[in-house]
Amino acid sequence: MDVGAAAVNVTVVDPAGNRAWATRPVPVIDSTAPTIATTVPGNGDLGVPTTASVVITFSEAMNRSSTAKPSTVALQDTRTPFPWVPVAYGWSSGDTVLTATPLAALDPSATYRASVNASATDASDPGNAMAAPMAWVFTTATGPDIVKPQIQGVAASPSPAEFGSPVDITALITDNDRVAAAYASVTLPDNSPFNGSMSLFSGDTWILSQGYPLLGNYVFHVEAVDPSGNWNRSTASGFVVRDTTRPALSGLAVAPSPAEVYQPALVSGSATDSFLVGVSLAIESGNLSMAFNPTTSKWEKSFVPVQEKTYTFTIWAVDSSGNPASLAGSVVAQDTTAPPMPMGVVAAYVAGIGIEVRWSSVAAPDLAGYRLYRSTSPTGPFTAQVGPPLINGTAYIDRDVAAGTTYYYVVTAEDLGGRESAQSPVAFATVPGGGVDNTALILAGLLVVVVAVAAGLVLLLWLRRRRSA
Repeated sequence: MDVGAAAVNVTVVDPAGNRAWATRPVPVIDSTAPTIATTVPGNGDLGVPTTASVVITFSEAMNRSSTAKPSTVALQDTRTPFPWVPVAYGWSSGDTVLTATPLAALDPSATYRASVNASATDASDPGNAMAAPMAWVFTTATGPDIVKPQIQGVAASPSPAEFGSPVDITALITDNDRVAAAYASVTLPDNSPFNGSMSLFSGDTWILSQGYPLLGNYVFHVEAVDPSGNWNRSTASGFVVRDTTRPALSGLAVAPSPAEVYQPALVSGSATDSFLVGVSLAIESGNLSMAFNPTTSKWEKSFVPVQEKTYTFTIWAVDSSGNPASLAGSVVAQDTTAPPMPMGVVAAYVAGIGIEVRWSSVAAPDLAGYRLYRSTSPTGPFTAQVGPPLINGTAYIDRDVAAGTTYYYVVTAEDLGGRESAQSPVAFATVPGGGVDNTALILAGLLVVVVAVAAGLVLLLWLRRRRSA
C-alpha cells in the first residue's frame, strides 16, 4: 500500500495470557514501483550531437547508489564488438533526473543503445525496484552540431506588474539535441543589468519568476545554449513595474493624552512604503511636515493646543507614485495648570500717598490678572485682598494704610479659567509714625476758601455801584 501515516504494532503474549506491546510510527509507506517519465535523446532520435548526454527523468526520487552505476544505467555502442561507453553520473531535481555524460565524444553516424535495468530502486527503504526495465536507441549526427536553439513565444506576465509581486518571463525553447541552459537578460529602468537563470517549467517552456526593485520600464532578452555551445538570443521584449499600493499607516498616538493647553503635544505614527516621500500632520486648518525619529522608528510632530477642546487631526502619507494614505485621530486638550507664581515683589512707602507694591509680569498665555493680599504679620495669613478682584498691571498703590504700621504683601496670578497661582514671596513696607502727610490737601482747601471770599467781595462792590447808579 501507499500511505502517508502508519504504525507498526508488536504484541507478545505469554502462556498465561499476559500481553505486552510496543508501537512505532512509520511516516511514509511507498509501495509504488518507479517508472521512467522521459528520456533525452528519445528512442529513435536521429542527428544527436556527438557531445550529447543521456538524460533520464524518473517518476520519483531514486536511490543514488543502486541506480547511478554501470550495471544499472548504461550506454552501449551497437556496433561490433558492442563496447560499453564509460559515463559520469549526475543528479538533479531532487534525485528525479539522472544525467549520464560520456567521458569522450560519441562517434558520428553511430547508433547507441541506452538502458535502465530493474536493479534501479527508488529512495524508499529498502527501495522499490523499477516496474520494468527500459532500453532505447538513438543515432548520432554525421558531424558536429551547429544548430542553435530556437526561442519562441517570449512573454512577461503580468505587465504592468505591481511592485513586490514576481514577473514571470517565459519562452518556448527547442533544440535538435537539447537545451542545456536558458537565461533572461534584463535591463532595469536605471540601465543596470540583471541576468537570471531560467528553469524548465513544462514541456519545452522555460521560466524565470522574479521580483524587481525599481519602478518603470524593463527590457529583456531570452538566451539559450545547447550542449554543443550553440547560443541564440531572442528579440527584445519588455514589461512595466508600477506601484498602486498606498502607504501603510499605523500606531497613531499623542503624548501626553489628554494634552495640556499651551504645552507641546507630540503626535506620532508609523508609515511604511518602499517609495515613501513624506508624512504630514493636518490639524486646525494647518498642514505640518512630520520628521522621522530613527530612535523610535516613528514619524513625529509637536503642536501646541490653545483651547480646552477636542482636537481632531489626520496624518497623511504619500509615495513617489502619488498614492496617498490617511489616518485620523483626536486628542482632548485640558487646562489644569495654574499660572506661575509672581516674582520680584517689592513694597515701598510713597510719602503722602500710601504703599506702592510692584512685581514682575508672569508669562501665561491665558493670564487674566493679579490678586494682591496683605497682612500685618510677616507669616500671614494673607487672606485680605487689596484693590480690585483682578489687577491688570504689575503695580498697585495701597492707600488705606495707618501711620506707624508695617504691612506685608503677597501677589498671586490668575488665568482665564480662574486657576490661581501660589502666593509670591513676602514684601513689606512701613508707614512712618506721622501717618500720611496731608499738608498739601489742607493748603489746597484754604486756597479754595480764599478765592471764594474774594469773589464774594467783588460781587458785593459791583452790586453797590449798580445801586448808586
